[in-house]
Amino acid sequence: MIMNILRTLLALSLLAAASARGDEEKSRIEEAILQDIMKNTKVSVETLEEAALAKCFAAPFYRATIASQSGSGSMKRKAVYAKTGDGLQKISDPGTDAEIEGLADMVNPAFALKAEADGETMMTAFKTLFPGCFDDKVDPRISRDGTKWEFIADSFFKRFSGFEVTTDPAGKISSIKRSLNINGDG
Repeated sequence: MIMNILRTLLALSLLAAASARGDEEKSRIEEAILQDIMKNTKVSVETLEEAALAKCFAAPFYRATIASQSGSGSMKRKAVYAKTGDGLQKISDPGTDAEIEGLADMVNPAFALKAEADGETMMTAFKTLFPGCFDDKVDPRISRDGTKWEFIADSFFKRFSGFEVTTDPAGKISSIKRSLNINGDG
């Protein structure tokens, strides 16, 4: 009986050692693939110098063009980053109803969203950060209901899409969201 237990323990330890070697090999392969991707990827960066961005936000923004070559094909994508006190932060490309992570925290403390002119400045900032969210067939406009501002950028089925900004009564921004459900009455 003790021999059976010893054989079982030996078999288990051999399996564990083989599994660990497999994990090490998998890590080496993953690292080699990552190195290949990096070797075949080029990044170029442009500073977004729109005055509305500097007025609305305290962080500088950059648009990166990331080009990856793979065999005979290539792929390009763009991404926006902000330089904050914590380093570079990617600004998510809002594809659905959701808070745009971290963007409200980057608002310039001197900026308040109180008057129509402030709304127009914010609209210009959104156009600069998220040009793909704007459709030339839709007239960009702003709708306001108290402390809720809606920035209409595009149509979405029988409604509009764009950005929803919430402020306190003094105009201090507390939330910036992507919205696919804007009435457009305003």
